[in-house]
Amino acid sequence: MTSHGYARTGGVNRAVATSAELAYDGLDPAGRELTRQLFQRLTAVSPDGRLTRRTMALTDEPGLAEVLEVYAGRRLIVADTGSAQLAHDALLTNWSRLRGWLEADLAGHALRSQLIDDAFDWDASGQAAAYLYRGERLTAVLNARSRWRDNPLTGTAARFLDAGVRAETRSRRQRRRVRALFSGLLTVAVLLAGIAVVQVRSARQERQAAQEQQRVAIARQLIAKAEAALDTDPQTALMLNVTAHRIHPDPETYSALQRAITTTPYAGQLTGVRSEVSSIAYAHSGRYLAAGFSSGAVMLWDLGDPLRPRQVGTPFVDPGNAEIYAPYVGVLGFSAGDDQLITGVADAAVTIWDLADPARPRRLGRRVIGEPNQQAGAWLSPDGSMLGTSSEKTPGLQLWDLSQPGRIRKLGARLGARTLIDQLVSSPDGGRVAMAGNGPSDAVTIWDLIRRRLLGSLSKQNDIVGSLAFSADGEQLALGGWSKGVALWQIRDPAAPQAVGTIPVLAVRAAFAPRGTTLAAEGLRDTGVVLYDTANPVSPRQTDQLRVDADQGRLAFSPDSRMIAGGDSDGRITLWNLERAGRPATYGPPLVGHQDGEYKDIYALALAVDGSMVATGGRDTTVELWDTADPAMPRRLSALTGHHGPYETGAVGGVAFAPDGTMLATGDGTGTVVLWDLADRARPRRLAPSLTGPTGIVRSLLYSPDSATLIVGGDSGTIFWDVRNPTRPRRLALILEQLQVIGIWQVKDGRILAVVRGTGVEPEPGLHDPLAVPAGGGLNGQKGTRLWDITHPAHPRQLGLGLIGHRGDVASAALSPSGDLLITADNQGAAIFWNLSDPVHARRLGDPFVPYGRNGFSLAVAPSSDIMVTGGIDGNAFLWDLGNRILPRQLGIALAANLDAIGHMVFSADGDTLAISGTQGDVALWDLRPVYDLRHRLAATACLVTGGGLNHEQWTHYIPALPYQDTCTQ
Repeated sequence: MTSHGYARTGGVNRAVATSAELAYDGLDPAGRELTRQLFQRLTAVSPDGRLTRRTMALTDEPGLAEVLEVYAGRRLIVADTGSAQLAHDALLTNWSRLRGWLEADLAGHALRSQLIDDAFDWDASGQAAAYLYRGERLTAVLNARSRWRDNPLTGTAARFLDAGVRAETRSRRQRRRVRALFSGLLTVAVLLAGIAVVQVRSARQERQAAQEQQRVAIARQLIAKAEAALDTDPQTALMLNVTAHRIHPDPETYSALQRAITTTPYAGQLTGVRSEVSSIAYAHSGRYLAAGFSSGAVMLWDLGDPLRPRQVGTPFVDPGNAEIYAPYVGVLGFSAGDDQLITGVADAAVTIWDLADPARPRRLGRRVIGEPNQQAGAWLSPDGSMLGTSSEKTPGLQLWDLSQPGRIRKLGARLGARTLIDQLVSSPDGGRVAMAGNGPSDAVTIWDLIRRRLLGSLSKQNDIVGSLAFSADGEQLALGGWSKGVALWQIRDPAAPQAVGTIPVLAVRAAFAPRGTTLAAEGLRDTGVVLYDTANPVSPRQTDQLRVDADQGRLAFSPDSRMIAGGDSDGRITLWNLERAGRPATYGPPLVGHQDGEYKDIYALALAVDGSMVATGGRDTTVELWDTADPAMPRRLSALTGHHGPYETGAVGGVAFAPDGTMLATGDGTGTVVLWDLADRARPRRLAPSLTGPTGIVRSLLYSPDSATLIVGGDSGTIFWDVRNPTRPRRLALILEQLQVIGIWQVKDGRILAVVRGTGVEPEPGLHDPLAVPAGGGLNGQKGTRLWDITHPAHPRQLGLGLIGHRGDVASAALSPSGDLLITADNQGAAIFWNLSDPVHARRLGDPFVPYGRNGFSLAVAPSSDIMVTGGIDGNAFLWDLGNRILPRQLGIALAANLDAIGHMVFSADGDTLAISGTQGDVALWDLRPVYDLRHRLAATACLVTGGGLNHEQWTHYIPALPYQDTCTQ
């Protein structure tokens, strides 16, 4: 970050205020009065007196359109169809006329702002009477309304207040009638007293039921508001979710809270200095975060426990900056060993601090003296060992050696043109710099610092460039433009740079992550920080958006690129977790096999019961076996070649480990099953003979818990085999002849259930329950997917009627280990959930679940039966919470470690590991323990992230019907 660039930002703020004043001066008296009314409506005042932007609905008020056009033409107001809002927060803080209009009655404006917000909530609720003001609150607003005569309430706000007055009037009339009737009713009341005693118990029960219904309704309303606010005000959204769960703890509120905390990147805020954040830097270890402020203060935080950031010491200021008019800290960075902190202020004066005791930083050596009252800038190398300075008095780039704080010295003569350098950035290895002057026509030049020579230059394309950034590999350069967006340049050969792409964000700042290909483009408040994957710079792909209720004018990536810190004008630093809370962790890069033939697709996947082995069956007719006893260091054991024939029939479509770990069964498209002795895992031994029978293509293999029986399910039948002596297997039964089995599972109560493929039929319009058709017949003659109990192979029985409701053929299915939930998915991308509490009368749950559009997908249910995973052809897998099986909620962001489309997914027996196979011979292993750890402390984690629950004022705003409770102290 450049101190001169920061000074220019301050200049922009002043320019905005000047432009507003010039527009005001150019209007006639009527236009100026409309301006006052307009800007008061566009400004909200928080209860603590802070000014914020508000979106205003446009009206046909005479003269308003003309005034709007004046300010919109100066880009001070953004107006679109039906609404308008301020374009810059700088108007709120820098235009003294606007503050003067508001500060004359700041309390009244705060009350008006709250009323407008409450009016919006009232209208959104269907104008429910519970939202109306009553009693003292209504009286306070009516008293303040008399001061708003020259800028009266309009639209929804006026209707809301009028409705409150009418409701209060009706209430008063009713109270008078009650008093008039009281004396007459007294006699009747005495007579009814006896009856009332009998009715007390019933009334109490009714009251308790009513209170329960009220709490459920309020909790559901809070969930809805939280979901609406999650992307733009994540702190409040999380508070609302926690409150909903405290008010009525049930699967729905738990699931909503879990979805919110695992999908939002918001990870909390740091405060400590009430001054605009001017610079942010992470220590190289990631342990500490430093922030510089426009007041000249510097603050440190310890991020050793990410959920409990700790302020280290107190804010400190270099005494040498006392005489500087604008001592904002624009240069900030750590030395390579994190034992020193380098700070620089507006005039390029730089100080080095000893962090041996981070709570008491000590100034080292002498300062690099800046240029008082000069435009100046300073920059640090990535390791903090070298400083670059430039000023009007000494233009070009002067380098300084900071490796010995007591002997700071210049490094050679100045580099570059004899003009003031406005922007500079070092390459990740510190060997090159890119720098530019402050004019739109000035070129960006790239220099070799080792040989001190110019490597190349590129054009700003007539844009005002607010920042420069090297990619992690040093091969791309990003120019953050204020009017044309972020320009991406390919600079493998700096002498011949190529403009390759543009990111459509008017970026105040752009920064690459230290690892990977992510670029952060920081726009204005409504845009927030937008993240892009630039692996293909010609067509960058947006991956995330980080928004809060403030412009994040300064930002920094953590060294591991997993976090971003963004600072705003109120001194707040927002932390963003790009991987989300509770996100599963990959054990490493995918396991990759099946690479020797033409086809690399994986058709079957299995995990050993103890998680120590992974087996994959391939379209190439081979089986890959991996040792995963240490999943972080998997080891390929062997490729088994016991199946033969062309790919169409020899492909391995089923694999299964015996529970005792002694055998592996593999089945192919001919119906042949091969048994493998795993006594020596490095050299599995094929056992003869193979198992054959009229099963058709093998789709499912299942061992009994004692490893004595193997069940083989295929396209045309299912066979039970006795494999206690695997060298002499014995067929026990052939069942489900001519029926195509999708899957076979053994559930916790010991039952063995099979799902048989059926054709899907769209239900009649208006019907939500599945249609039922008689059982019997084969695939061509029977509708619907069918569930069979095959626990006793001598007496298999179909459970209930065919399950119908899909638009296409059912292609896959998953059964919960508890046996009470069946999920069927068709080839058009829809899944239906079935309640199997009574398996003979399966009941459909909710509407079809469509996570990947019209594309088919794979799915599996965790051993706990409350988490599901889905995988699609886009290579993304998602976890889903099944607490509310009618409305599954996504947990976290995509699990995207596979090389291509996802084929199969398997949970380990303990649920701690998830294996996901792709179509390129790859298997990704995920550690799910972070998910379960978060679930055990869900509300507590959310409270740590938000810094507490709703305060009294927020509670009154959102939940006026219930008494206040601190939801984060439980």
